[in-house]
Amino acid sequence: AGAPARESRGAEPATSGPTAPVAPSGAERRGVEPLRGVLFLSHTDPTVSVSGVDRFLHGEFAWLKAQGRSWSVFSPEQGVLPRRYACCAAGGRVTGQPAESLLAAVDSALDEGALDAVVVHHLFGFEPTFARELLERVRGLPIQLHLHDIYLLNLDGLARDFSWLPRQFGWEPEAFAAVAEEMNAVVAEWLRAARLVVLPSEDLAARLGPQLEARGVSAGSLRVQEPLKFSPYRPRERVRHAKPRLAFLGHAMETKGWESWRRLRADPAVREAFDLFHLGADGDGESGGVREVAYTIAGGNPYAPVAALHDHEIDLALLWSTVPESSSYTMWEAHAAGVPVLTGAGSGNIAARVGAGEVAGRVFEDEAGLLEFLRDKDAVEALLVAQGEAGLLRMEHRSAMPLIFTETAAPGSRA
Repeated sequence: AGAPARESRGAEPATSGPTAPVAPSGAERRGVEPLRGVLFLSHTDPTVSVSGVDRFLHGEFAWLKAQGRSWSVFSPEQGVLPRRYACCAAGGRVTGQPAESLLAAVDSALDEGALDAVVVHHLFGFEPTFARELLERVRGLPIQLHLHDIYLLNLDGLARDFSWLPRQFGWEPEAFAAVAEEMNAVVAEWLRAARLVVLPSEDLAARLGPQLEARGVSAGSLRVQEPLKFSPYRPRERVRHAKPRLAFLGHAMETKGWESWRRLRADPAVREAFDLFHLGADGDGESGGVREVAYTIAGGNPYAPVAALHDHEIDLALLWSTVPESSSYTMWEAHAAGVPVLTGAGSGNIAARVGAGEVAGRVFEDEAGLLEFLRDKDAVEALLVAQGEAGLLRMEHRSAMPLIFTETAAPGSRA
């Protein structure tokens, strides 16, 4: 899951990754097209953003297309108050829509019996009145709500961990505090109305369990399902270089550990012991003795990060998230590439999976422990030897759509 948008280094936060996906075929339209099939709600527009939620949504779109089903997405536009919204679908997208236009489109679709389900991926950025009025209209439909992170239950926490985000959506801190309090109540209403509440990891389920119970969410509505599934692909032979290759994997965001990475790469012992890479940079080149490599998942290539790790023969990946990750695509990408992960104890699902031995790597209590490890040549080599010749894995999207359309599992099951 991760941040709702990407924060650039030393500048105002960007609203998407290094290269945003191309919008669906079809021109921008002035009015909302008739809604059909599944209506998604998300805090970002998946046609112009590349967050983890957007990646998951594209996998869901592919599943629906294969089933002959249609879809639409409502998402809030940034920096505009009163809020305007975008609506995208397979045939195009429309922007600048007031809430009233979207509600009218929902009313028409309901009158025609054209909507099959509503799936909520995030409600940050939605105005409370719109979110509540929309819920009242769609209560009779199957509702699936995804908890990609801790923040849908604690929207006020976004201002603490992503201080730039409320302003990006047009809210000053004082105004956002009031909105967050109201939206927390609206989210609780959506949670109670949902037929299914889907979480991407057992770690997140354990973290949020007490809060969900306090909000009146039935244990029978909860499902834990990983967003990806893996199968063997082919062997990977470790290529030995004069120095091991250490990479920061992902966007240069403070909450992803960028400041820790900057300190590490400035440490003389680390620079002497490793060849340093940043995979996921804004462009290819070299900066401060670090090889920068850009990649993009735009155009439907989820293997771009895996290929970058493999092509550049990376030995270790640093994933030093400073907020608890609910799942972490970058962790799974390193796993698929057979590259051990170095992470901190506060990284949520990353620390949980590495600590349990399900993902190769090491978990450190703090940055000092990480630095001590990196300065210990024998400890580094022991980890690489223990990893052995781990093979490459095939990584596939695991859709949550069957849960709401065809699920027959007993309540409270773990998928």
